[in-house]
Amino acid sequence: MNKSISIKYAIPAALAAMLMAGTAHATEETQVPATESTQSREAVRADLRNWKEAGLDKLSHGEQTADISSAEYRTAERHYAELNRNGALASASR
Repeated sequence: MNKSISIKYAIPAALAAMLMAGTAHATEETQVPATESTQSREAVRADLRNWKEAGLDKLSHGEQTADISSAEYRTAERHYAELNRNGALASASR
């Protein structure tokens, strides 16, 4: 009789331990370390304006991954890089 009481309490205890271990494990994997931005808010806004002006926002939307090997994407990417280069030169001359 003593053995059945031990099993009666051992199973729920083991299940509770497994659930707590799973929860602790899930929490660890979802924590993201805090980081400090290296760019100003205005720099990020300027970069986004360049991204949109180059047309990359229209090529990279929805669930589909952009076709980065297409001529249209590569042209837009070159234009984006040029806009960023010109923006960097403009801000460096201020």
